[in-house]
Amino acid sequence: MVRLFAIFISGCLLTSFAVGLRAQDISAQDNSAQDKAAQDFAAVDVGSDNQELDSNDLKSSPSSELAPESAPEVEKPEIALEQPQPPSAKQSLPVNAIPAKPPKLPKKSAISYPLLILFSSVVIALGITTAVARYLTRQPNSSFNPAQLQRFVLRLRAWWTICLFVVFGLVVHHIGIIILFGLISFWAFREFITMTPTRRGDHRALFWSLVVFTPLQYVLIALGETNWQWKSGQPIDFYGVYSIMIPVYASLFIPARIAMAGDHKRFLERSAQITSGLLICVYALSHVPALLDLDLADSSHNPWSGSSEGLIFFFILISQVADVLQWSWGQIAGKHVVAKEISPSRTWEGCIGGSLSAGLVGACLYKVTPFQMGESALISIIIAFVGFAGGMTMSAIKRNRNVQDYGTLVLGHAGVLDRIDTICFSAPVFYHITRFFFSI
Repeated sequence: MVRLFAIFISGCLLTSFAVGLRAQDISAQDNSAQDKAAQDFAAVDVGSDNQELDSNDLKSSPSSELAPESAPEVEKPEIALEQPQPPSAKQSLPVNAIPAKPPKLPKKSAISYPLLILFSSVVIALGITTAVARYLTRQPNSSFNPAQLQRFVLRLRAWWTICLFVVFGLVVHHIGIIILFGLISFWAFREFITMTPTRRGDHRALFWSLVVFTPLQYVLIALGETNWQWKSGQPIDFYGVYSIMIPVYASLFIPARIAMAGDHKRFLERSAQITSGLLICVYALSHVPALLDLDLADSSHNPWSGSSEGLIFFFILISQVADVLQWSWGQIAGKHVVAKEISPSRTWEGCIGGSLSAGLVGACLYKVTPFQMGESALISIIIAFVGFAGGMTMSAIKRNRNVQDYGTLVLGHAGVLDRIDTICFSAPVFYHITRFFFSI
């Protein structure tokens, strides 16, 4: 029964994504029809301007040009002396002096129609899965494991919470997304540090990490949205700052600050713990809102007209769906455990089957990305593989510290870091693939 339930969940997700793909195709056809209508309107407008111009030229031409050729009474000196009169203040300027204004295009919205369809499909899939899970929990003689089923219901609640966060980020536009991920990074880093042992000499370094480096990373990303320039007129590229600020400057500052505290016991271990937490929870996760700073193009180097918010939602969705599909494939055909002492539920069959299935889902959702269908499938497979490795890494850290979960903030799957472990590891890979191959 557990395998059947896993198959049902995967089917609901794939069906909803297929419906979203069909709606996106309809949206693309509507947009092309609207563009053609706008071009026809512009052509008609230019034609009417030319007609008015011809009529004004006829009105302003001398009467001798309209007279028949056999008119002998017209004298040539009079024609040569005739000069056009300058327009007075009361007279209107000719049509060709004022160019016609093109029709005003609607302002580009962060919530595009394909993104809205995709988000609605996800909500419908979550609603169907939640209804089925609640129905099974109310059955007295259910063959499912009650503890495992209850944990899955709580995980669904966590996914609903993620959907609410996504809605908040889309409503408040770019600055809201940056602030949202900044808060998530702050809380995840706090959970990571709470789990690791620290000494009194680490407090100042922790203060700098939480209060200075974490917000500064997201402030630099937000400044990338501005058009600031140097005095020479060259634009300031903040990517060159926030891409090395934590890996270079913070990684050098933290051990130096701990050394200044005068405590040498377990110095390397303490320095590595704080630096690793800062790299995983802050630096790696900050690559998600950094996607807003990219000027994207398709594989043919044509500017992409979509929204960066849709690309971020695509990445988060693929990361979470890949996690579910890998678990489902592990329940269906899992036989070879990757590392039993670290995560007994993660198998090679689940990794491969879930990653390939995530590639199919990504191929169906390529409309909200600058990728082609094959490119979207390949990138989704890469996201799934890297996310699987990230989940294994974070599980190894928890086993090392003898804890089951990182925290208790998110109801259903422990702390924030438990829910974003796959995103933290796959975000830098997805960002740099997009920046290298699909940015202008």
